[in-house]
Amino acid sequence: MSGQRRSGSTLFEILLVMAILLVGGAICIPLIAPMMSSNDLQAARDLVRARWTEMRTRAASEGRAYSFSLVENSGKFRIAPDENDPSSGQSAGSDVRPWIVEETLPGKVQFLKLQSDKVNSSSGQGGKGGYTAVLTFLPDGTARENVQVAFGQDGKGNLLLKVRGHTGAISAEDAP
Repeated sequence: MSGQRRSGSTLFEILLVMAILLVGGAICIPLIAPMMSSNDLQAARDLVRARWTEMRTRAASEGRAYSFSLVENSGKFRIAPDENDPSSGQSAGSDVRPWIVEETLPGKVQFLKLQSDKVNSSSGQGGKGGYTAVLTFLPDGTARENVQVAFGQDGKGNLLLKVRGHTGAISAEDAP
């Protein structure tokens, strides 16, 4: 029996391979984590940009103004018909139910700071449940105000989304 080869692995060999894999994983995780947080920031900006585009489209097609509200220093936001717009309760297509969205940004991304310039009439700042209305798209495709919203996560580089009030154009850039 001394000439036969054994098949299989010993417990020691299995533990040695597992230890090598654990050490390799422990070295790689800190290298990968910054890339994942950067992806969360991009995903948050893309999510809000998509929601703003949909708000603008719905405002024009439904004939009612839509407001974007958020809770500063958190990831919570809300989209609903503008309460200060007299046409919000009744639109040309009165059988169209208003679009209402409450979401949270991905990961630990937060809204950091707001900058808003009034372009038209008052925008109904302040709000229910800590929400602050920061952007309103009107049925003509414009925004009621110029808006700049910053996103951040754990002190990492911030990203910005901007809306030009008179045109309703949405742009994205890195924060300085």
